[in-house]
Amino acid sequence: MRKNLQKGRQMEQSQQVKEAKAAEFLQKRFRGILARRTVEEMREEEMIFLGMKPRPKTAAEEAADPVKAREATKDRSKMVQRANQNDYEK
Repeated sequence: MRKNLQKGRQMEQSQQVKEAKAAEFLQKRFRGILARRTVEEMREEEMIFLGMKPRPKTAAEEAADPVKAREATKDRSKMVQRANQNDYEK
């Protein structure tokens, strides 16, 4: 581009044209990001609808999760075990 400017084939762009091109570039990138995000959300919904992914759990299902209950029981048991071990060592 600089060679073309030096040879007089191309005119230097004004500040307004440069700003317009920069704004257009940013808008183009931002639209692309938003479009990809929308498509990803649509894919997730479709995968759930088709049964290829599990649906998100409700609050009631989260509270009644047996895996979490087992982890809580394990944590309590380990805490009691440590307390008993400390009592034994004294």
